[in-house]
Amino acid sequence: MAVILGLNIIVMFITPPLTEASGYIQWGRFMACLGAGGGLFIGVIEARTIERERAAERAVIRAEQLEYQNDQLEFFNSILRHDVLNGMTVVSGRAGILYEELDDGDHRRQAETILKWSDDVVAIVQRVRSILNALTSDIEPQLTAINLSETIRTEVERLSSTYPTTTFEVHVDDEVVVKADELVNEVFGNLLTNAVEHNDPDGLHVTITTEADDDTVTTRIADTGSGIPDDRKKAVFRRGETGHVKSTGSGFGLFFVDSMITVYGGSIEIQDTEPHGATFVIELPRASAARTHDSPDELVASA
Repeated sequence: MAVILGLNIIVMFITPPLTEASGYIQWGRFMACLGAGGGLFIGVIEARTIERERAAERAVIRAEQLEYQNDQLEFFNSILRHDVLNGMTVVSGRAGILYEELDDGDHRRQAETILKWSDDVVAIVQRVRSILNALTSDIEPQLTAINLSETIRTEVERLSSTYPTTTFEVHVDDEVVVKADELVNEVFGNLLTNAVEHNDPDGLHVTITTEADDDTVTTRIADTGSGIPDDRKKAVFRRGETGHVKSTGSGFGLFFVDSMITVYGGSIEIQDTEPHGATFVIELPRASAARTHDSPDELVASA
């Protein structure tokens, strides 16, 4: 503003004078406003340039942080793959020998408990590895068409035999197909098991429904249990959290579920079941029925 005004003062003195003093004042005000506007315009451009430079710097820093975190995850993955799994193989093998050779009822049950927990630990490690592989891979996840109908019915059949006092009601159309991988059975197995284990299975009612549109498949798993408080509905998906009145297990199940659904490009949320209970709402991308695997087990068998 000062530069433009100064230049025009010189111009006013070397050009024919105006007839009235007010003309000089108006001219000066106009030039001052013009200079201020130009200065503001230049300042905005400069500010945006600086902001872009700072954003670029933050992006570089973020990329370096992500690379460092990926290196850490790869390191933990290698520990799980070699040290933990190899160690659990030894523990499970020795426990199996003890179980076969022990005649004493109490000692034999102790060996059986070791075997069970060894299998559980190996299963958890495998799930953690799957998440780490999905999160650290530079390649897009290889998703295929999975028959969700078969997956749900298989998991319900498994749980029905384990929890005969729980009623499972399935309203799922045939050939409901989603984009996922072989771990989708673990995802829904965890959700259904979570509904039973975190409630009293006696008299519990679990309803599974699906709705499909052109792009997504929405699955609802509603139970008549104790429900989940509103302030815990998001926290339950964090590692080590359950949020139920009856809390068992490591709390890894729902964390695994949320992580894999994110990999699939879907979403999950918790709503209330009326008059009481919790409803898990899962949205997954819909896939074409072509090249459908009848169940995720076929993917594992063919791998």
